[in-house]
Amino acid sequence: MNTATFNILLTGVLDYATRHLGLPRGTILTITILVSLTQFAVIPLAAKLSDRIPRIRIYAAGAIGVLVSAVPMFLLIDTASYFWTVVAALVASTFMSIMSGPQAALFAELFTPEMRYTGASLGYQISAVLGGGLAPFVMVLLLEWTGTSMSVSLYIVALAVVALFSIASSPGGPGYGRTALVRPS
Repeated sequence: MNTATFNILLTGVLDYATRHLGLPRGTILTITILVSLTQFAVIPLAAKLSDRIPRIRIYAAGAIGVLVSAVPMFLLIDTASYFWTVVAALVASTFMSIMSGPQAALFAELFTPEMRYTGASLGYQISAVLGGGLAPFVMVLLLEWTGTSMSVSLYIVALAVVALFSIASSPGGPGYGRTALVRPS
């Protein structure tokens, strides 16, 4: 979900805002720079916070934030207002950054030391290609099929629900039934 939403926000919104809303490309590229600066600031803070509060909770908070902000994000972008598009992008970027901060350590901790690099890397790389790499294409298809950006919002909501289900069923997640991480038998 995090990579897909990131790619939608950076590449998908650039295309959508310029082609469908008629916003100047330079304006949207400026917003992209603001998104990057937000991430530059928030990711290390979220990572540091995840050293004090369980990483899975920080990650879940970011996922809930993306879930809740998905519909308002496109409602604001659809105003074609520079100000509201900046607000939408910064809010979405902040929640994605909250997820990104603890992500590497969280994913590594889901596996035994013997499987840590392979498990974390495979999981991340496969999801980055299938989820993140295809997200802008899915966005374009949804816009073509439905004619509304709300379909993209619902796509992000669906991804967030899957992420939250995965979080809940992960070791250390609330639905897992224990707080210990996976350990060899």
